[in-house]
Amino acid sequence: MSPQDGIRGRELLQAAIGPTAECVPIERFASLSANELAHVERCAHCEAELSLWQQFEANEPSADEGAAVQWIATELARRRAPNSAAIRAPRFNWFGGRAFAALAAGLLVMVAIGYSVIDREPSIGALPGDVSTYRGSAIHVAEPVGDLTAAPERLRWLPHSAAARYDVVIHEIDGTTIWSGSSTAPEVTLPRSVITQFAPGRSLTWEVTARDPSGAIVARSGTQRFRVVPRS
Repeated sequence: MSPQDGIRGRELLQAAIGPTAECVPIERFASLSANELAHVERCAHCEAELSLWQQFEANEPSADEGAAVQWIATELARRRAPNSAAIRAPRFNWFGGRAFAALAAGLLVMVAIGYSVIDREPSIGALPGDVSTYRGSAIHVAEPVGDLTAAPERLRWLPHSAAARYDVVIHEIDGTTIWSGSSTAPEVTLPRSVITQFAPGRSLTWEVTARDPSGAIVARSGTQRFRVVPRS
């Protein structure tokens, strides 16, 4: 294969998986529109970006971080302990002693700062009567959100990798429950009796909660608002 073929191959790969002008900005992942959701589902770049974003939002520290911190602390304590041989002959290799201690101390500080930033409580508290605790990411809704020209017939959101089922509830602005249900898919079709209650000008809210196979909460969408705009 000639150098020109290699360059052409890299250009084709970049065009296939790299960002395009239509790609969704990261700051839009928190509340994707229907068009943006459709783009993410067919774009390899946006799908990968969304997966990384969800992992970051999940705030789940890796399993070996605690072991790494313990190892650094133990090594620092060992190297700082009095050494009779070192007292008799205070010569040592710079790269094996001071430089290592400085590097280890820097790593320890970085890990501590990382824990203080990453290991935070979820921003949305538990629902009344719900004793489950969780460290989850947000569920990103697709529809309905905001002002609508017609009453919505279904609720849609992006799937969550750890979810076994989704609990959905629709409320009045004052908190009165209009309807609640569950679904194993990232959407739910509303009964006709519920749709008829979406009168023009009436503001409503809804929320979806993802649960794992044991029933523990793994993510929530937060409160979403919508209303049907009266026709002029």
